[in-house]
Amino acid sequence: MAECHRCQKRTVDEAKLLLFSPSTAAVPVGVPLPRASRVAAALESELRNWTSRLAAWVQAQRCYARALAGWIRRCAPPTLDAKAPTPSRSGGGPAPPVYAACVRWSRLMDSASEAAAIEGLEMFVAGVASMAAGHKREEEEVEDPRRAAELGAKVVCAGLAVAVGALAELAANSAEGYEELVRTLRSG
Repeated sequence: MAECHRCQKRTVDEAKLLLFSPSTAAVPVGVPLPRASRVAAALESELRNWTSRLAAWVQAQRCYARALAGWIRRCAPPTLDAKAPTPSRSGGGPAPPVYAACVRWSRLMDSASEAAAIEGLEMFVAGVASMAAGHKREEEEVEDPRRAAELGAKVVCAGLAVAVGALAELAANSAEGYEELVRTLRSG
């Protein structure tokens, strides 16, 4: 699992580099572009969907880890407090590794916070929504489309940088947590 999160962080970091590199896919001259307000609205919708899916994914992991921990506690209740660093089973001996793994994984998931990543995505969505409203006004008022496009690109780049940075941090923290869990379980 830690390797998956490291790969996720690497991918996000590579995507951040693309934000600040010159575009290699320039639009040919004379090709009509779709209306900016329509494109911005579609991006806003997709980002809202992405945000809700991320929150649901983290919550599903959290619920699964809690369910496993609850199941293992019912099967082999600990003699120590559930918040003790090394749980043991009733019977006096140390808990089997699977018991410790389930309980610690549940604690890890409960301590993980996706709030910064969700907030970063929501800020990006708000920026795109604001940009979409501005584009719609400008299309109606027939203002300079180049100025609007430049401003839109800046809003998208800034918002995407914040969102991607928050996602990279979530991936790095998750990888670190899983690595710590594995180290703890291997050391006994």
